[in-house]
Amino acid sequence: MAKGDGSDQSIRIKIEAVGDKRINAVFLADTIRNFQNTLFSVCEYIEGRAPKSCGDFSGKVRESCELEISGLQIGSAAVVLSLPTQTATLGGDGRTLGQRSLDLTKELIADIGADDFKIRVEKRIPKAVNRKRILENLGEVAPASETYKVNFSDKRRHGRFDYKSKQRIASIIPKLDIPDSRKLTGWLMELRVDGKKSFKIDTSEGIFNGNYTPAVEKFFMSNLKGLVELEGKPSKDKKDFIEITPESNITKIEKYTISSFNVGDKLYTLKDRPLLVDIDFDERKYILSEGEFGLLVTADNIKDGITGIKTQLAMLWAAYVECPESKLNEGAKKLRERLKDLVK
Repeated sequence: MAKGDGSDQSIRIKIEAVGDKRINAVFLADTIRNFQNTLFSVCEYIEGRAPKSCGDFSGKVRESCELEISGLQIGSAAVVLSLPTQTATLGGDGRTLGQRSLDLTKELIADIGADDFKIRVEKRIPKAVNRKRILENLGEVAPASETYKVNFSDKRRHGRFDYKSKQRIASIIPKLDIPDSRKLTGWLMELRVDGKKSFKIDTSEGIFNGNYTPAVEKFFMSNLKGLVELEGKPSKDKKDFIEITPESNITKIEKYTISSFNVGDKLYTLKDRPLLVDIDFDERKYILSEGEFGLLVTADNIKDGITGIKTQLAMLWAAYVECPESKLNEGAKKLRERLKDLVK
């Protein structure tokens, strides 16, 4: 493997920009911050701690793993980050808590580039709740576009993250079983990032309010005014309230999925694939559209919009499937078969 600067106490991070693009200072700072949070999360795991639902990392974790800039390459976005001189008590293998955490973080970075990366990561971090938090933080280190590449190296190894690395990491983040959880899919319409940490989501069941913890704040900020799927703890006192914690399953989605519709009193369930609906918000109205059957609805809220899409689908069913085939032309017969092919 190619050699890099540093030792067991440090890691070199270098940002590369594609073509003649300049490197954004905010991106460099975010990369360092996200790497630091990943290291803290790994340290929590090694200590045997579950991820904290709120608040900062413990004093012992910070004392052991808070990185310092020990080298800065002039004229290039490259920095060497080192563990503090005073770290936690040496373990049985002669390494400090900080060294063990940094070594494991480096190994995880190298694993992401391997063909069997999922197996390797699960073997290194068998506890799903910790693996979820570590991978979420590590995913933030990887660039979101093709503009940048992030290189990591020490004296013995090197690794590289590009935008595909983010996709690989996201694909293996475990979905945790949350007892008595509730899943909501909808439009993230409002967000507060002050001490209240609250949000509002517009769903096909109506508008829900909720709270979230600082650990997942970046997800909410990045996906405001977009479609998301949230699984969290419902309130015992408020039917339209949900709490999102670091253990919650939260995902950005591109399209709303419809898996059933009614024609009169009869329920039809879609067979092999759901109907995919695009949702946009224009000024004060939602615009819902579906390409295969040409469905289009504008609505004041997601509930009315989804109802409208299902109503249009039901109207097509009544007009083409329930109509005697002898009354249909060839084009209508083809549409009839496509509709029938949708349902079980």
